[in-house]
Amino acid sequence: MSISTSRSFVYLTSLLLLWGGCADGDLSRERQGRGSDDASSSTSPFMDVRDNPDPRGPRDVGAIDGGEADIESETSLDGEAGDTGRSYVTPGGDAGQTCELDGDCPTPAATESKCTSDGQCAYRCQPGFANVDGDITTGCGCELTNGGTEICDSRDNDCDGSVDEEFDLQSDPDHCGACGNACNFPNGTGECQNGTCQLTDCDSDWGDCDQNSANGCEVNLTASNQHCGQCGNACDNNNSQTTCAQGTCRLTTCQANFDDCNGNPDDGCEVNVSSDPEHCGGCGLECDRSHTRGVDCNNGSCRLSNGCQPGWADCDGDIRSNGCEQNIDSSISHCGACNNQCDIPNANVSCQQGSCVLDSCRMGYHDLNGNKSDGCEYRCNFQSNDDEPDRNGTDENCDGVDGIRSESVFVATPQNGGDDGNSGRDLDKPVASIGKAIDIASNCNPTCDVLVSSGTYDETVEVEAGVDVYGGYTTNGWERDISTNRTIIKGQKKRALIATNLGEETEYGGITIRGRDYRSGGQSTYAVWVKNTDNENLVLDNARVEAGDGGDGADGSDGVSGDDGSNGSDTGDSNGANGGSAGCGANGGTGGDSTNCGSDNGLRGSAGGDFLSGGGQGGQAGESKCSRITTPDQGGDGKPGKDGENGAQGDGGNGGTDNFGSFSGGFWSGDTSFDGGSGDNGRGGGGGGAGGADQDPISFLKGGGGGGGGAGGCGGDGGDAGRPGGGSFAIVLVDSNVSAQNTTFILGNGGDGGNGGDGGGGGAGGDGGNGGPSTGDPGDGGGAGGAGGDGGNGGGGGGGAGGCGGPAIGLVKAGSSSLDTSNINYRSGSGGSGGDGGNGGQRGGSNNRAPSGDDGCKGPRQNTKSY
Repeated sequence: MSISTSRSFVYLTSLLLLWGGCADGDLSRERQGRGSDDASSSTSPFMDVRDNPDPRGPRDVGAIDGGEADIESETSLDGEAGDTGRSYVTPGGDAGQTCELDGDCPTPAATESKCTSDGQCAYRCQPGFANVDGDITTGCGCELTNGGTEICDSRDNDCDGSVDEEFDLQSDPDHCGACGNACNFPNGTGECQNGTCQLTDCDSDWGDCDQNSANGCEVNLTASNQHCGQCGNACDNNNSQTTCAQGTCRLTTCQANFDDCNGNPDDGCEVNVSSDPEHCGGCGLECDRSHTRGVDCNNGSCRLSNGCQPGWADCDGDIRSNGCEQNIDSSISHCGACNNQCDIPNANVSCQQGSCVLDSCRMGYHDLNGNKSDGCEYRCNFQSNDDEPDRNGTDENCDGVDGIRSESVFVATPQNGGDDGNSGRDLDKPVASIGKAIDIASNCNPTCDVLVSSGTYDETVEVEAGVDVYGGYTTNGWERDISTNRTIIKGQKKRALIATNLGEETEYGGITIRGRDYRSGGQSTYAVWVKNTDNENLVLDNARVEAGDGGDGADGSDGVSGDDGSNGSDTGDSNGANGGSAGCGANGGTGGDSTNCGSDNGLRGSAGGDFLSGGGQGGQAGESKCSRITTPDQGGDGKPGKDGENGAQGDGGNGGTDNFGSFSGGFWSGDTSFDGGSGDNGRGGGGGGAGGADQDPISFLKGGGGGGGGAGGCGGDGGDAGRPGGGSFAIVLVDSNVSAQNTTFILGNGGDGGNGGDGGGGGAGGDGGNGGPSTGDPGDGGGAGGAGGDGGNGGGGGGGAGGCGGPAIGLVKAGSSSLDTSNINYRSGSGGSGGDGGNGGQRGGSNNRAPSGDDGCKGPRQNTKSY
């Protein structure tokens, strides 16, 4: 239900911000401020005790943000319906909150909440509490006290927003400045003025000598030695036996530690020489106050009462004579404190504002680390701002490295702190690879040098034009000594250092460049490989170039042995038998058939495709006796077939003759050795001739058939040639001009040539078959068939030649190339051995071997070679 208020309006602000503070049980700002002296707070629109005597809570509620608050009427404390003293209030506008159950609504301090029937949160004050600021959502923080009647107790008893408003604390002598503060003074009278008790008069013979009204008139002027007769009239002449009688000082003798320093008996012994800094220990013995913040006298000795002035100190302990005599802001001997001597190694120093300052380094010394404790720690004689790394490691510009530190990229192995995630531009943040450093250096402006500490770097490096690389540095101080600190580039591919198309001078100094070693595969290895670089734009200075070892060439495969020929078939009748067969086609001839008075000759054996000649000649048939009808008579026997010839042996392979090989496109190839020749096939044997037939008046008898010829054995394959060994090259120049100074070329070893394969053995020839027997009675019948000829044996394959050994060469100049040298030398190295030629294969059925292959040529060892 919505009502308008009769006395005040509720202005609700920032409901959401205040809601949380109330919901968790925190007191509202009214509750927290209860009991304060602030009497200017506004009157609460929720409760006015003077208009509404009901102390249990506010009676009226007002509109929110100009609208009307919704109120659901509830029974008041006295049980009468419609009593709005504790009615629920529903905040309107943005301060309202919707709900479904009573528990959905927060409960600000000292309030009760509920969910109305239309889903809005409503609130009212708990009994005995009131809301002062007009915003029920901040809680009912004011507790009604003293039955709602205002008394002077610094509390808002009636919760009207004002405290002690019925009492004038500015003039009320019973409540002067504060409730209950009555203006009563010992030995005097007073009044309340502007909220402060003022002492207005002292009783007779009493005085307010300390001007502190709080203790009234505290001095009896008739008996006080300090205020004898009147305030401030001290009986200073009474330092021992002095009394104040009837307001008059009476002087006797001086007490210990006191003295009469002004010579005036009227003020007696006026000076305490044990504590007076102007007469410390005796009259006229003054303590020096120079640069002090005060001195005092203690038992007759001068001492500082509040220390020395800033920047000064008492270093000699004599306050009486010279006070704080040392300026510790500027004294080198007492800088910042007594006896703190400024002493920075190898430096000219001063004391500034109490701190030792390094003004400059002494000649020949420099401060690189900025650490004052070790002063000018770096000893160096400055020579020039232009400091190019040199073989002596001289730091000419004294920046801590041989080179220009600010224009360098630093490299160290991972074991020494190198990490490619580092910047590389600081001594303590080196990268781990030379390739990464080159990338960083090429993006410097101007281009940076790359400085590499000792260690082995497993990488193939591609030279970037204009980026110089210098080795030989330590990692603990980055000192350069190329004789003891070896920096090694160890190639991981067939080339270790690659330089192509360099358009400006680029130097690699104090670096060892090591080619990769190979063990097999005939791989060649190149330590430094340069192509299309003119004008000596690549400079090797104080370098060491170590060629790797070439890989051994592969061995040739052995030849395959030839198959044996099969035997010719036997025959037991007048039909000719089949010849033996061979996989290479060197078949035996078929035996002749015995026919009607016309027996056949045996057939010729085959050569298996070798040349144009055939195998063994077939045997002639025996003479038939069919032209005369006579008895007794006998057909002639068939002739045996001829044996097949043996196959020729294969030739041994020829070895390569050019042991230097050749270059093409900047890469080396070895000379070729040749495979062994294959052995020829053996020839098949001829078939046997048939026996002659015999015809009598009453009978006809055929002769025996010829036996089959044996097949020839197949020839063996030649062995394959061995492959050449890989070449070993320290530096290869392809259409390039390079400069090398103070550089050593270490030749590696060429790879050995591979061995030639053995030739395959020839197959054995087959035996000829038996001819058919004669028929009829002895002396009357068909003749016997002839036997087949034996097959020839296959020739053995020739042995393959061995491969040539790879060369070991220090400098290769391919195309138009030159190397400008100064103080260089070549050392070590050996060409690879030639491979052994393979053995020839045996002829079939014998110990006779085909020729072996040639041995490979030995690889040369040579310092320089032009191709």
